[in-house]
Amino acid sequence: MKNIKNSNKPSFFKKIFIKLSRKLGYEIIDQNNYEIVSSNKKISENLSSLGLKSINLPLGEIKITRKVKVLDIIIRTCASVNMLTQNKSRLFERKKIEYTIRTIKSLLNSEKDPLLEKLNINFL
Repeated sequence: MKNIKNSNKPSFFKKIFIKLSRKLGYEIIDQNNYEIVSSNKKISENLSSLGLKSINLPLGEIKITRKVKVLDIIIRTCASVNMLTQNKSRLFERKKIEYTIRTIKSLLNSEKDPLLEKLNINFL
């Protein structure tokens, strides 16, 4: 039986094709091992670079030209009143105030994220 060698070394034509696609702004996905060849990352990894570019698989690469400096979060709630059209039960079947408190706690915890330290977050 013949032994098949599986080398990860790209061929000459593959290298040229990758360089050409980079110049044109496309991302190449190797479907053999689900690796994005132009950035040497797996699909399961984070493909975007914070503040530089955002990569979505159907859209491709989007360069970020204007960075976000300030984020204003406005929370409006009336926890004691249910809407007249609200006839479905909630996900965890708790009161409305529980969901509001969970939301506020989650936002406060995400403000401590090291990736968001440079961002000025205002809660209103």
